[in-house]
Amino acid sequence: MASAASTIYGAARAIKPTEIGDVAKQQNPDKTQVNKGCFRIRGYVQEKSVAAQCAAIVKPLAIFPEEAQQLRALIDAETEKESSAAESGTSQITERLSDLQTKLNRLSKAYIEEKIEEDSYQALTRDLLILPKKS
Repeated sequence: MASAASTIYGAARAIKPTEIGDVAKQQNPDKTQVNKGCFRIRGYVQEKSVAAQCAAIVKPLAIFPEEAQQLRALIDAETEKESSAAESGTSQITERLSDLQTKLNRLSKAYIEEKIEEDSYQALTRDLLILPKKS
């Protein structure tokens, strides 16, 4: 396993920087043309080889199909539990808002009918909505 990783890192260090200017026009001794459009590069690792080395390194991390099904079932159960908790929380909030709206409507009606003073109306409204008092 260490040899595969060192081969990959060794290949990365073997890559030469692109040359600029007149030097770029010189022939690269590591690159030879095999067929039209195909080149063989000495000292470089082909992508297939790197992919095979990487696959060998990560193969021990693979899981079996049965394990994948168990994991999916656990994820689905957890998702279902969380969505039901969210729905429960939403319904509780909706009920609380409905109760508050009913109380605010009654309070507003009492204020409009002049059964309570404006200061009392504002204080009760603030208490219902749990707003901080103005100084």
